[in-house]
Amino acid sequence: MNAKTLLIPLAAFALTATGVSAFNVDVLEKAGLTQSQISALETAQELRKEGDKDKAREILEKAGIDLKTMEAMRTAMHAHKDAMRTAIDDAVRADDYELFKNAIADSPLKDIVTSKEDFELFKKAHEFRAQGENESAEEIFRELGFEPKHKGNALRHLVHHRHATR
Repeated sequence: MNAKTLLIPLAAFALTATGVSAFNVDVLEKAGLTQSQISALETAQELRKEGDKDKAREILEKAGIDLKTMEAMRTAMHAHKDAMRTAIDDAVRADDYELFKNAIADSPLKDIVTSKEDFELFKKAHEFRAQGENESAEEIFRELGFEPKHKGNALRHLVHHRHATR
């Protein structure tokens, strides 16, 4: 399989699984992308949403987004997510709402955990997860407004990852 053929599924992965919206510009820049490549990713994402996968792929190819670029994006994304998970875990352990707000500032959590009361519920869900009481944790997460996209959703990875590795 040649590199161009591999670019198709990798580009689709980058535009769906991680999505441009999952990155802030800093993460993309850390991955080594230029402003024109970042713009191309945004354009390609919109084209893909509209169903024009061929045009999206063409935009990515013209911008020089290849397998090496995709790998750099993936690496930067994982580093960013790991740092965010650590910051969230530290804030929860420290019972520090201000630290937590800073940790979630560039994540979708900022629109879900919007008050000290929400933070208290989030902490309780974390405690339930740590104790293996996943159903109780999921109930709280639903109450907070988390919407699972699929069985292995991002919430589960964000919230559960650290507890599973301890």
